[in-house]
Amino acid sequence: METVDYNTVLNLLIRYWKNETLDGPSHKSCWQLARIIEGKFPDIDYAELKRRPENFRAPLATAVEELVKTDVEARKLIQNLTDAPGRTDYTERVGQHVNIDGNYNHIVLAGRDVVNFRETRRTNYVNEESPQEPPVAGNNSDVNPTELRVFLCHSSADKPRVRDLCRSLRSDGFSPWLDEEQLLPGHQWDLEIRRIIKSIDAFIVCLSKNSVDKRGYVQKEIMTALDVADEIPEGGIFIIPLKLEECEIPDRLSKWHWEYFDERGYGKLVRQLRQLAAKDR
Repeated sequence: METVDYNTVLNLLIRYWKNETLDGPSHKSCWQLARIIEGKFPDIDYAELKRRPENFRAPLATAVEELVKTDVEARKLIQNLTDAPGRTDYTERVGQHVNIDGNYNHIVLAGRDVVNFRETRRTNYVNEESPQEPPVAGNNSDVNPTELRVFLCHSSADKPRVRDLCRSLRSDGFSPWLDEEQLLPGHQWDLEIRRIIKSIDAFIVCLSKNSVDKRGYVQKEIMTALDVADEIPEGGIFIIPLKLEECEIPDRLSKWHWEYFDERGYGKLVRQLRQLAAKDR
């Protein structure tokens, strides 16, 4: 019967959020699992988690345990991480092995039997949840790495994927602007969106068949962004096309390099945005 090594999964997730080097399969599984966690557990402060991942072992453990029971895709990713060949054991090794069907909860700490997993997790991690916990060494945790303001231009039909993108960017320290979150009652939305586009640091165009092939307000947003781009010095970065699926690139955006919204493409997007943030400092 398959078992889950929670200690290994948590350590790999924390290493992932600390931007430590992982082997290729582990990094991919962590990236996919992190996206699922961010989508299903919105109450976790992901911007703070990015700065102090060690302080979030308890909520991450809760999330992983819940996903093992309820989410087939997440369960496969968690099992992949449990079986990762290059996993690293830490100084205080806690072997948390739980059957996937949930019938068996058992922990071994340094070779000794301990109490039920849920109770042990609560006592071991109580201090790590404290906002007064000191920063993780070398993690630059007291500094938000960017605060770069990013506009997410998209078709309403693509809203679910763009929400995922928004959560990911926020967890990586950026400040994404998404209409459904930022527009308030009484706003003249047309004027407000144009004002925001003229003031933000980067404009991500989320491209799909929905946004490329149809008329709509997204085309007006692109035109406003093109006007802003014309005022940026040559070589400057402002418009960033991001493909949500295979589709044609509109001629007016074809001069800018695009990426897919997948693990590799998102990683390159984050790298570009961090470079933009560094230039703005």
